[in-house]
Parts: sequence; C-alpha cells; structure tokens
Amino acid sequence: MLKYIYHDLAPGKIFSLFWIGQILLLSIGGYSFLIFKYTGILFILVCLLCFNIGPMSVQTERMVDYVEERKCNITFHEKRLLALLVLLIVLGFYNPIQTIVSHGFSLSSLLDFSSLLKVNNSLSVSRYTEDTSNGLFTQFFLIFSYTAPLLGGFCLPALASKKGKWICCASLLPLLFAGLTQGVKMCIITSILVFISGYYVSCILLGKKIIIKTSTIIKFVLGIVVLFAILLLSMMFRIGRFDLSTFYIVTDKFVAYAFGHLPAFDLWFDKQPWVSDTLTFGAKFFLGITNFLGILKREQGLYSDFMVISTGGAATNVYTVFRVIIDDFGIILSPILFFFLGVFIQRIYRKLLLLANYRINSAICVSFLFMTFWSFVTSVFVYTSYICMFAAFYFILCFCTQKVDKENA
Repeated sequence: MLKYIYHDLAPGKIFSLFWIGQILLLSIGGYSFLIFKYTGILFILVCLLCFNIGPMSVQTERMVDYVEERKCNITFHEKRLLALLVLLIVLGFYNPIQTIVSHGFSLSSLLDFSSLLKVNNSLSVSRYTEDTSNGLFTQFFLIFSYTAPLLGGFCLPALASKKGKWICCASLLPLLFAGLTQGVKMCIITSILVFISGYYVSCILLGKKIIIKTSTIIKFVLGIVVLFAILLLSMMFRIGRFDLSTFYIVTDKFVAYAFGHLPAFDLWFDKQPWVSDTLTFGAKFFLGITNFLGILKREQGLYSDFMVISTGGAATNVYTVFRVIIDDFGIILSPILFFFLGVFIQRIYRKLLLLANYRINSAICVSFLFMTFWSFVTSVFVYTSYICMFAAFYFILCFCTQKVDKENA
C-alpha cells in the first residue's frame, strides 16, 4: 500500500489527486459562497477509495524498475512526426475559419478590435439559437484541431531541436484561435488538457520520470493564471463588449463555470434515490457512440436543468462525470464500477511501462488521462470528435513510432 502511494505518478493516482484537490479547494476555499450538502462529496470519496483499492495490489515496483526490465526501446520517426504535426496544425485552422466565413465575416474583420467583438458575439448567439451543424465534412476537420495539440504534447519530450519544440507549442494555436474568435471556452481548455495528456504518455514510452520541482510548480501556477485570464477574455469577447461592467458580469459567470460543477453535483446527488429504474448502463457515458447509432440523442449541454450553486445566485448545468456514471449504473453499482476501472487502468499502465502492445495501451492511457482532466465537466466519450481523436492518435503511433531491440538501438 505504501509503495503504491509513494511510487510513480500513475494515471489512476492522477485521477484521485485531481478530485481530492478539487474537494479540498472548493469545500474550504468556497465555504463562504458555495452551497454544499456534502452527501455528493462523500459519494465521490467512496468512489475514489474503491478506485484505489484494486491498484494497490497490481503494482509494487517503481517506474525505473520497469524501464530497466525493458528489452526494447521506442524510436520516433522525427521527420514523419513533424511533417504530420505541421499538416494537422494547418488543417486544424479549417474548422474555425470556415465557421467565421460561413457566418458572413471575413478574416480581415479579426484585425479590428470592435469587429472581433462583433464576430464573437454573433457566433456565440448563433451557436445557441441556430442549427450550428456545419456538415460532416467540416466536423471531420474538427478532429484535426483536437489531434494537433495531442500530438504536439506527445512529440515535445521526444524532440531535441528548438524548431521542433516550437512547432509542438504551435499545435495549441488552432483551438486557441477558435476560442478567442468564437467565444468557445471548451476549445481553449481542451487544447491544454490533450497537450498535457500526450506529453505524459510520451514520457512513459521514453522512460522519462516526470519530476515536479519548485520551478515546475511556479510555472504551473503561472500557467493557470494565464489560462484563467484567457478564459475571462474569451467570455468578454463572447458578450461583445469590453468594459468594466462586462468584466463584473463575466466574473460572476466565471464562478459558476470554474467552481460550480462540484456543488452542483453535490446538491443534485442529495435529491437522488438509492435505486433507480431508468439506468442506461453506459449509454450516456459513451453518448458519442450511442448518439451516432441513434440509441440516444445528445442535447446541447447534456443536461437542461440548472442548479443554483452559490449564495450570490450563480447557476450551472455542469454536474461532473459522476452524474453521468450514476445515470448509467446507479448509486450502488458506481463504486463497484470504479473498483474495476482502477484495476483496469493500473494494468494498462504497467503494460505500457513494459512497452507491451504500447500503441493501443498508449491510446487507452491518453483517453483515460484526458477523461480525468475533463471529468469536472462530463465524460469525454460524449463527443464523437474526441473519440475520433483517440483513434487518430493510435494510427499516428502505428505510422510514426517503432519498437527496437536494445541491442540494435
């Protein structure tokens, strides 16, 4: 047990730390203005406990021990990766540019600040009041926008040249461009999260241990501040005005957006029966697939009911991935599901350390890690584009990486 706790930063451990950190931050830091019943928080803690019981018996060695046992290494075809990454970045701009042009705006309008505000407001309004489906062809290009930062993060620790590293960082630009021109906060957040997920998996394949230094913590905090600033800027652009009154409106909305998911789930959970007869058994968790097959229909925002989460009246319809899991499997079965999920992801991690079936296991590990970071919203498998992104990542690994015996390396 102690070895599991103190050893490497396994994917399952990241999930636990991610949620324990949120619970401590929001329940203590938001005590004066967020509304809690604490029954939902207790349920999350029970799920985390079950999630970690299994992995404690699966792995006892450190990452360095597994790396020493490897009989082969992974080689990266740098020219292929860079060429493919540049292609993905270019194609990733197609979707946001096509959206702007299809609404009657020109790219030159983005160069004028007042016109930029008008573009943001117009696209934000149309996204909620019109049929925003741009066709299968345009949606297909959205996959490139998501895959670019995933591959950029994956390539970053493997490339030695400064040029290559700059190209990796440039992979964030398509979604950042979409977020700042269309007021889509999800694009900005997604680019950061998939970038980190790709970086993490690449470090595992290369046998590089992620060491958290003081400088790393400082950079992380600064990065969070910059991210929040960009999100606030994006929300102000979305309203279409840039003044002090708009800033106050945005900060109120930001409270609900950044901090509302945990109290919303907690308050929703407090009203739920222990036994439900409307379970969907995975259909909502994998809504991207069931919606495509016509089994369930995905509504915008996933949930239409709003929950007041603060004493100031802020409300949200974001309830975390835990509500999705309860809708699928119920309150009683969900902790059991987390137990088996913990065992499964720890075995995937151990196989990945040994480079066994590394391509498919890398795709699974990336999807779980991104699911972890996105779990404050919902399941990543609600979105077909994300599912296609994971599939694209697998095929990129098949094309651009190779296992080589240590004797021949």
